[in-house]
Amino acid sequence: MQGYTVYYLHYEDPEFRKPAWNTRQDFVRIVGAKTPDAAINWVKSQFETPIKIMGLGVSKLDDCEILINE
Repeated sequence: MQGYTVYYLHYEDPEFRKPAWNTRQDFVRIVGAKTPDAAINWVKSQFETPIKIMGLGVSKLDDCEILINE
């Protein structure tokens, strides 16, 4: 298992045309997962509004908000 820092932006529409950056101020989550895809999928599942993944980094497991086992 590895820690991943997932960077994302909020949008109002699924086509990513209308940003929701002023209404939502969270842009990063640190997740412990087996694969980068599992970390990204978990972050996407946490929001009802569309988010666009902007980047991914590696983190220490001690810094993770949650550890997922998929």
